[in-house]
Amino acid sequence: MTPPKDRNTMGYVAYVSLALALSAQGGAAIWWAGIINTRVAMLERQLDDLAMIRPEQIRDVAEALRAIAVIEEPRSGCAR
Repeated sequence: MTPPKDRNTMGYVAYVSLALALSAQGGAAIWWAGIINTRVAMLERQLDDLAMIRPEQIRDVAEALRAIAVIEEPRSGCAR
């Protein structure tokens, strides 16, 4: 027959279990923060790429808007 465990041993096990659980949660929080940091950095790089508007793109958009205006002009002048 094994003797019953005394309360000091059970308290020690409880503290060790608590320390392990808190360590695991802290590690998971650090891992999660690293993943979020990487994703934000990637999105910032993509945003910087989008923010660079090239003069050719501005010219192309202006030409497209002019073409649309020319197409729409005869339609708006017609009486229904």
